[in-house]
Amino acid sequence: METFKIISDPYKKEIKFETVVKETGETIPVTRNDNSNLVSDELVHGFFPYNVKKIIDEIYDMKHKQGQQIKIRFEGTADDYNALRNLCSREKYADKIELLAQKKYLNSAKDILPKISEIFEKVKPLVDDTIFSDEKFKADMQKLEDTVNRQMVPICVIGNYSSGKSTFVNALIGREILPSGDDPVTDCVYKITRSPDKECGWVQFEYKGQTVRFLINNDRQDGFISYNQNISSDKFLSGLKKKLDSDSSKSVCFRIHTLLFAIEEYKKQAKNHDTQSDISSLIQICIPFSKEGVLSESKCDYVIFDTPGESSASNEYHSDVLQKQMQSLSNGLVLFITDSRSLDKVSEENLCRKLISMDSIDERFTMVIVNRADSANLPKDGFEDSDIEEKLGQAVCSTLHSNRIFYVSSILGLASKQNGKFIDEYYQNVYDKEIRNYTDSNARNMKSLYRYNIIPEQIKENCDEMSEAQPNKLFAKSGLFWIEQEIKQFAEEYSPYDKCIRSKVFLEEIIEKTLSLTKEKQKKFEASKAELDKKLKEEAEKNINDLRGTAVSFWDKCGQEIYVIKMVEKMKFTEIEQSEFQGWYDDILSSFQSYKGYNSLKCAKGENFKERMDNKKKLKELSKDIESQVSARLFKKVKKKFNHEIDNYNNRLYQASKASLTDISEKLKKELIGAITCSEGLSHEKKSELERIVANYERLQFQKKADTAFDINNLKQYKFKIGNLKIGEKDSLNLKKLTSTYNSEMKKNINDIGKKLAYSHVMVFVEWRNRLLQLLGDNIVEINPDLRELNAEVNAQKKEIEDLKYKGQRLEKYKNQIESLMEWR
Repeated sequence: METFKIISDPYKKEIKFETVVKETGETIPVTRNDNSNLVSDELVHGFFPYNVKKIIDEIYDMKHKQGQQIKIRFEGTADDYNALRNLCSREKYADKIELLAQKKYLNSAKDILPKISEIFEKVKPLVDDTIFSDEKFKADMQKLEDTVNRQMVPICVIGNYSSGKSTFVNALIGREILPSGDDPVTDCVYKITRSPDKECGWVQFEYKGQTVRFLINNDRQDGFISYNQNISSDKFLSGLKKKLDSDSSKSVCFRIHTLLFAIEEYKKQAKNHDTQSDISSLIQICIPFSKEGVLSESKCDYVIFDTPGESSASNEYHSDVLQKQMQSLSNGLVLFITDSRSLDKVSEENLCRKLISMDSIDERFTMVIVNRADSANLPKDGFEDSDIEEKLGQAVCSTLHSNRIFYVSSILGLASKQNGKFIDEYYQNVYDKEIRNYTDSNARNMKSLYRYNIIPEQIKENCDEMSEAQPNKLFAKSGLFWIEQEIKQFAEEYSPYDKCIRSKVFLEEIIEKTLSLTKEKQKKFEASKAELDKKLKEEAEKNINDLRGTAVSFWDKCGQEIYVIKMVEKMKFTEIEQSEFQGWYDDILSSFQSYKGYNSLKCAKGENFKERMDNKKKLKELSKDIESQVSARLFKKVKKKFNHEIDNYNNRLYQASKASLTDISEKLKKELIGAITCSEGLSHEKKSELERIVANYERLQFQKKADTAFDINNLKQYKFKIGNLKIGEKDSLNLKKLTSTYNSEMKKNINDIGKKLAYSHVMVFVEWRNRLLQLLGDNIVEINPDLRELNAEVNAQKKEIEDLKYKGQRLEKYKNQIESLMEWR
């Protein structure tokens, strides 16, 4: 059994075909050497749901051997997979094709478009006018917003004069507004959008170089006009106003129809008199669409263009107007209106080629509409294969690269939405003449125009089924129902792929623009910075270096005075006398002897030698015990005194160091002010400003945080010890050695504390001094007008670069998010 692989990527508009090697599972791409139509541009770059039958038939012809079934492995979107599954489930293919379960897939565009819309809302604040101020980016931004958020879809109706374009447009919107008739009437481009208010519409155009808008609102019984001069002074405009006022009881659509007909009459008169019309070639209309029909159910926002035919004297100008309008939109659909006798005649060839070559148009979806099909000589049993091949090969389809032809009676389609009532007598006459052929089953020429549509076979079957099930039979049989169904499907399911791609492309463009701007501004910044650095260096060499030199020399001159070790000597540290410790010892010993009964035992006399020896032994043991406790008590008292003295000296040293450095800092400020006053390189204005800065500069502060490391508790406290002091026979504690050790340890500890404080406070002073010098340096720049302006420019450029880099990073993130939505799963 042969296995074949189809990879459909609608985001890239590309379909790949591969053969799976049975033994290894590897895939081999189909190439031109396989002599298969699968490599044709139509199938490789065509729209998969349209070509799915051709693809499967081609694969079957290529791989079918001896009645074996072919396995198809598909990768793509759920929409494409469903189109393939529906085809393979038909009886014709049931025994020929086995469709394997989908393992790798892409998200459908209609599912991810709301997420892209959310991302776009985050992008908008990043694309501000101060950076992306050129008109192209503004237009692209608006185009993307219309495409993604509003889901705007332009429908461009083109074709020959008298092909019924205006009638077809009227049928689409379900309103009889555009002037029409048996003779050509349109000599401008109509741009039609849907009004959100069923009781309100407007018509806008340029007149004598100014914008005129007629707003027609049935809540007000007048047609009021927006115009910047007195309306009564202009015969044409005042005439239009009178027409609106006279029809104030009529519907919005009737009044707009009357207004447009009057404008066309005015243009005709100008043409008949060989004068230039002073009305623009673009007339914009906003009208409430009919509630009937497929388009009324669509969530998309349609923009419909009706164009003049090729016989117009200003045809080239009209095509330019249309192209300019289309450039502001995207995801456009071209509908070429013709009749059955003109399929081999393309009078609008230049316009057709111009449109389908535009980025905003996807030519794969172009629709050829054969209008007035009720009067065409159509075969009762439908077209033969040879007829279909002939029609698809004629000039219209060939020029437009279209393989879809739809048959319609626009007047009957419009009638299905208006209950057979018309303003235009021509419409009414055609309707009265033809209606029986669409509604009376006994009519000899009973018509169902949708049956003549030339579209892919699998879609044709769906067309027939849905048209037959349509409750509004006239709507379906006129052919209009399926045309609107195709438009709606394009807008809601097919065009979102292009919308997704355009959003990604747009982000890539603004990212590239951001990077370009960043490089440009970085280059400018570096040049400005180099210029500033050069000037700063020159300025610094003349001024700040002198001040820095003054500060350094001042420090060298007075720096030795601040070392706390010198202050220690000035504090006249007094050594403790041994007699003080002796007195403590005697007092403690006396209290212990009295408490322990030493004196009583010493005076006791024994009755005999043995008793006397026992008393002597007890006295010796008691003396030893007392001596031990006295020594411990004395040493504890000495340590307490030691710690107290250390704390006292620490506080005195801290205050002395702080006072010394504070005094030096104030002297340094005066020294700097003196140096500034004597400087020859500074203007009087600069001197005054710098002197003010120095005088008002903050006082030297010693924060508690900076001094905690030098708390005596973390240094030498509790580290005083007796060393190798010995207990003698007469002098239980060597008080001389204790006194000497006490004094030496005290001196050592005080010196250590002094050094630590000196280092700490000097660092605080140096930081304070450096900040002052930096402030002076900065203000030398600020005082100089030239340097101040250049410095501000450098800082502004630096901020712009930082902002651009930030925006670039965010945009890159959002682009990656969009790309991930379109990646394979």
